[in-house]
Amino acid sequence: MSKDEEKRKIYLDKEKLIEIELASTKDTMSKMLDKLPNEELPFMEPHLRALYFETYFLLVKGFYNASLVLMGILLENIIKEKLFMENIKDEELERMNFGGALIKIKPFISKEEFKFL
Repeated sequence: MSKDEEKRKIYLDKEKLIEIELASTKDTMSKMLDKLPNEELPFMEPHLRALYFETYFLLVKGFYNASLVLMGILLENIIKEKLFMENIKDEELERMNFGGALIKIKPFISKEEFKFL
């Protein structure tokens, strides 16, 4: 393999790359687990629980951009779940984007909760 070909490779030694990545992942996870909650969740719909844990473990593993995107999706779904509990119909919720859901939820939550969202 020429030097030019070596420069274009993502890795040269697969086993060494795995070893380095596992050590890095262990370090990142150890630091992040200390910063995140360790309590069991209250009852929630299975799809919300799944989104929460996907987001949680993306954060734990250091995938910050992906976890940020999933956090937005999780918040939108939690808001829509609350709206559903306030008798907003599924058809309306399905047409609603995050901004629309925020506007619709305002009468049902406190000012502090709205500011947080």
